[in-house]
Amino acid sequence: MSRRMSAAAIIVMLAIMLIPQGISGAQGAALKVPTWRGIENSSGRYTIAPGTTVTLIYGWVARTAQQVEDFKAHADITILLNGETAFSPSAGVDAGWQAVEVLAGGTIARAYWSLQLPALPEGTHTVKTLITLDAPVSDGIEATPFPVGTVNDTTNIIVVTGEPVAVAAQPVTPAVPAGKLICDRAVGTFVKDAVGYWGPDPSKAIQPDFVMPAGKTLWVFGMDETQRYYQVLLDAQLFWVRADTMAPTADAVWHGTPLPNCPVH
Repeated sequence: MSRRMSAAAIIVMLAIMLIPQGISGAQGAALKVPTWRGIENSSGRYTIAPGTTVTLIYGWVARTAQQVEDFKAHADITILLNGETAFSPSAGVDAGWQAVEVLAGGTIARAYWSLQLPALPEGTHTVKTLITLDAPVSDGIEATPFPVGTVNDTTNIIVVTGEPVAVAAQPVTPAVPAGKLICDRAVGTFVKDAVGYWGPDPSKAIQPDFVMPAGKTLWVFGMDETQRYYQVLLDAQLFWVRADTMAPTADAVWHGTPLPNCPVH
């Protein structure tokens, strides 16, 4: 088990990702490629049409905003596109990092890094993301800091075809009835298989698709403003699932504790 997965295990009660091979994007539609996993777990192959904007994304989650800032300061990101350097580390903080966000009542902080790739011609392209630390960094989740060295080594394959591929629309779930505002995070149980989304919107399914199977549990931090999606945490990454796929966990630890419905972003 990797150190990153070990850290997540402290937070996640039990989670198994089911990730199908590949994902298709519509012609001209933007494609976001997560760079914290790749072909080593069959999640890094994408099929897109010419003209598709491809943006690489990476996220880091920690207990405090300062711990995220420390990671940003000491993480050196290198991107190789078809074996050629497309992004090199810079002195200090690498370009592309967004501002740190503090979530879940101040108990979790995160920041995202992104890089838009140049236009890709037809054919098969290999994107390798290597992230190394030049000093030890703690995320406050694992007991010991991450040492100097590699924290991410991911390869993604992007296939550009000459034909656009349609993307099936995701159904919109009904809003959760209004009630008492609950802001304390809790562990929820999936009552049916749930697609993951990088934003609370049916058009923002994580690519390549991944599905949390019914019966598994994750920490829930709150809902979007429409109360159609829960924000959950897996492998130190925050993402969204439809609200109707989760329910309180009725076990000897949580005793059906209501899931939080406070708005989070």
